[in-house]
Amino acid sequence: MGVAGTAVIVLLVVAVTLLVFGAAAGGAGQVIGYYRGVQVQEVTVSGTPGSPQVVLIPVRGILVPGGTPFGIHDPARVLSSMLDRAREQRAAAVILALNTPGGGITTCDVMLKMLKDFRREAGV
Repeated sequence: MGVAGTAVIVLLVVAVTLLVFGAAAGGAGQVIGYYRGVQVQEVTVSGTPGSPQVVLIPVRGILVPGGTPFGIHDPARVLSSMLDRAREQRAAAVILALNTPGGGITTCDVMLKMLKDFRREAGV
């Protein structure tokens, strides 16, 4: 193997390492929901308390089933609990704030089905 081949292998190893640890650092501790003692708060930005609400649901990190060993929780479970909360609040709208590099097709499909079901049931 020549110098160019060795350089390519080294770059690939470095890239994969940065991807794995960078994703773990970026997603760890940022999950908002009913995990890690984080409390969902209701904040009135404008209007009056009790008026129709818009629920902002942050979706962060890698979308993989069951979470990861780096402390990232299962995004489908987090989304499910947040949509349950939006149902309880009778939200007028739901906004997803996506900050994710993507993930597994199955997890993304499950999350899409949850959103479609929520939209159909809530009429949002």
